[in-house]
Amino acid sequence: MKTTKNILLTLFVQPVCITNLCEVSVHGEGLVTGWGATQPRGRPADSLKVATYPIKDRSECLNELPKNFTDYYLTADKICAGYYEKDISVCKGDSGGGLVFSNTNDSDRYYITGIVSLGHRLKFGCNTNQAALFTNVKYYYDWISCILIYQMDSDLYDARCDYSYPCVPFL
Repeated sequence: MKTTKNILLTLFVQPVCITNLCEVSVHGEGLVTGWGATQPRGRPADSLKVATYPIKDRSECLNELPKNFTDYYLTADKICAGYYEKDISVCKGDSGGGLVFSNTNDSDRYYITGIVSLGHRLKFGCNTNQAALFTNVKYYYDWISCILIYQMDSDLYDARCDYSYPCVPFL
């Protein structure tokens, strides 16, 4: 997929980096941004919102989220992140946004680790008191690399796409 117009990079608009070599530690904190609703039945936000999200251990999510939700959605390619009973969560309109972590050696460089996937819903809308699930970008890194390399230069396309990039630990 390509944009129809060029994207103007500014101090506030920058690309995010991607790597397959870094593991984010449990309780490490990333940033999530989005335009989603800020209340369970609310409208989309008027301005871009940002929240700090701690990565949760799988067992924490299993204890905090309903069993029928985790049995179906907490798959191997998901990261569980967020808070329990703190009224902070992703909501309708946030899907597709990134869960990013800054590089310890370069705080201006962010790496995408997760993509907002879903949160547990209540009858009246989003459940802002529970963690959410994010698609783990690392699981799809090879596929993403193949697409990016092909888009940059189709002569470089390699179905194996086994490219490695140096990694600096996250905060």
